[in-house]
Amino acid sequence: MLIVNAVLSLVKSALAVIFAEKLSGAKRSAVVTVILTVFCGGADLAAITFPLWARCIISLAALLFVCLMFLRIKPYCAVSASLTCVYIQTAADLTVSCLLFAIMRGDYPEVMNGTLFNHALFGLISAAAGGGLLYLVWYILSQQPQETFREAWQHYSFVIAVFLVIAAVFGSLFEFGEVNAAIAPVIAAAAVLALAMSVVVINFFAEICAAYEREKQLHHLRSDYCSVKEQLEVQFQTSQRLRKVRHDIKNHLFSVSALIDGGEYEQARELLREISDTADSLQPSLSQSTGNSLIDAVITYKAAVSEMRRIPFEYALDILPELRIELSDISSVISNLLDNALEAAEKAEDPYVEIRVFMYKDYLTIIVKNSFYYVPNVPGGQIPTAKKDNENHGLGMTIVSEICERNRGVFRYSAQGAWFSASAMLKNH
Repeated sequence: MLIVNAVLSLVKSALAVIFAEKLSGAKRSAVVTVILTVFCGGADLAAITFPLWARCIISLAALLFVCLMFLRIKPYCAVSASLTCVYIQTAADLTVSCLLFAIMRGDYPEVMNGTLFNHALFGLISAAAGGGLLYLVWYILSQQPQETFREAWQHYSFVIAVFLVIAAVFGSLFEFGEVNAAIAPVIAAAAVLALAMSVVVINFFAEICAAYEREKQLHHLRSDYCSVKEQLEVQFQTSQRLRKVRHDIKNHLFSVSALIDGGEYEQARELLREISDTADSLQPSLSQSTGNSLIDAVITYKAAVSEMRRIPFEYALDILPELRIELSDISSVISNLLDNALEAAEKAEDPYVEIRVFMYKDYLTIIVKNSFYYVPNVPGGQIPTAKKDNENHGLGMTIVSEICERNRGVFRYSAQGAWFSASAMLKNH
């Protein structure tokens, strides 16, 4: 019997380790997988005489240790994978036992433990059911990006932990005996329903993550559309100004020619300087520079947008060292912060936006400050907005927060009086 239990423990542990590897994308050699399987199987076998709730804790601890120390899975993903494995296998064992109990009624305990063959057969059926469910759950979760925001995985882990507690308590208290034989079909139906409901909850979580990713992509498309629209408007206004300047320059050149013919050289030089200054004003540029062409280009463009909207725009830019941060992350942070600041300042009595970009220790720091037409209340980290598109506005700030977290930085915002300030720090790793 001990050998059969050892084999069953190894089979279940192998399924759990493979599930965790596949879900996290960790790649380890077959030898390492076997060693980790033996470790988890040994922990499970050592606790086989313990109550079910204690076996769940030991199995969970062993698998979590393996995920964190050897598979190098991110903590929140490791917790989710470990809880899912232990719960699915525990629930599969209970569900199969309840179904067999409903069929055999009072004979179930005797048949189950009567021979090694029966014990091994029932154990393999449970393991097969658990393996099939783990594959189904892996398929559901693997369809979604694993870089989903951490809070979602935490909520998922809490739900699965509740399911695991319920299953462990039920398994510890319920007895497969003559007393419960009369209601065996009801118990079996409840076990199947609970297991099916947990799979539906997992699928629902995956769909929420998918919806969130689609919303992020839609937000990016909308932002790109608005940026292109603004660029076209800026170019149109520049084109109109260029046509006017071309007409003025033509007249000025006649004036310069007349001044030169009349010997008024100093006045001619002055007029030429004015013409040069006018031509320079057509091409927006920054009086300061970060030394990074992308950052300068984004701020230059937003400065042109603020001028078009008649919003005073100030900036303080330090020369930056070589950046090892993804350029798309930097562009997204600056664009989102300035877009939100310009939209808020546009409605203020005294519109004003400023941005500071500098390096603090080893962190690229971006601080954006703007006037606001009302003081935002920020309970629970949620930023209210007067925009009709409330969800997408908040999503932009969420994207900034995710980028900072991904780059081992922080994102903070605060409101004081009629001023709103947001700061993003990204590790220059």
